[in-house]
Amino acid sequence: MINACYLPSPALSDYVSWYLLSNDTNTYAHWQEAAVMPNGLSALVFSYGAPFQYVTGLDSYRAINTISILGPHTKPCQNRWKDPISMFIIVFKPLGLYKLLGGNMFALKNEVVDLADYPFPESSWVCDELAQSSSTTAKIELVEDWLKHHLSGDTCRYSLTAYVLKYIIEHLGSVCIEDIVKKLNVNRRYLERQFNRQLGMSPKDYAETIRFSYITSKLAKLQEIDWPELTYLGKFYDQSHFIKHFKKHSNISPGEFRGIITQSEETKFASQINIFNTHHHTDHNHGKYITLVDKMWLV
Repeated sequence: MINACYLPSPALSDYVSWYLLSNDTNTYAHWQEAAVMPNGLSALVFSYGAPFQYVTGLDSYRAINTISILGPHTKPCQNRWKDPISMFIIVFKPLGLYKLLGGNMFALKNEVVDLADYPFPESSWVCDELAQSSSTTAKIELVEDWLKHHLSGDTCRYSLTAYVLKYIIEHLGSVCIEDIVKKLNVNRRYLERQFNRQLGMSPKDYAETIRFSYITSKLAKLQEIDWPELTYLGKFYDQSHFIKHFKKHSNISPGEFRGIITQSEETKFASQINIFNTHHHTDHNHGKYITLVDKMWLV
């Protein structure tokens, strides 16, 4: 499988982290798999190759054959395919998908749903156009035109959520929600309702997901597991607490995760699609590369 990431144009950088293009022209006798760990992000998947399977965080199988919404996950997911696949994936910033859908994100937690379930009746043509577009630039321009059309209108009011979200990310998920509530002098239930509606999970669950994603991003880059360093970076009390936290969100141990990404380039690539890579590459004028990019679209 060939993967490449591209930054969005400045006009969409408030909503989109990057575009991920994946393509595999091979046909296999056995299922190919790529694991996707919880990362604090959500996505929109345009599939214009053969249908493939997606196993959600709730262990439900979904057939991906047109446009699907990948909601916020607290449990790992899996891509499974045998036939040639082609995907254009919009990886949104935390509040980007909420802005697009304008609906309750909690209904999407650990789920994958068809975009047709939302009021986008004319959007299936995008997959046909993507299949016919020969260049990456043409594909990106096509999707960006579609996004700009549907993201037009009044900006959603999510200033409280955005502020707390920024605080959680800056502190790598190692926060006490009660301290945040006291600092801002807001009602905890109100804050939780806002988070559930706009991000699909409570502030506590989101902070834990961010903490896990940060540790996963570090673990994926290590040649071997450095238990003291990872325990320190994640601000865990000790190694056993770190392992317990990791298993809660991944269903496997850190050692097993290392084994998976060592064997699977697709899973290793997917493990780098996390919220911490979205904050290091905002200079569009100089065309900086994303850490995991194959190529870069310069704007």
